[in-house]
Amino acid sequence: MEYRKAVDRDQAERRCREHLTLIDLLLGGQQEAAADFLRLHLRNAAREKTSVE
Repeated sequence: MEYRKAVDRDQAERRCREHLTLIDLLLGGQQEAAADFLRLHLRNAAREKTSVE
């Protein structure tokens, strides 16, 4: 967790929705779809963390 970075509310809400989507996929037994979704989620999160503001 990054404590020194200001929180972008929209970004935080989007990440939470993505986490819930991932949980739903896993609970629904859709492991392959969950893996694909997680790769996309992590790629986007990395891009957001390294973007210059």
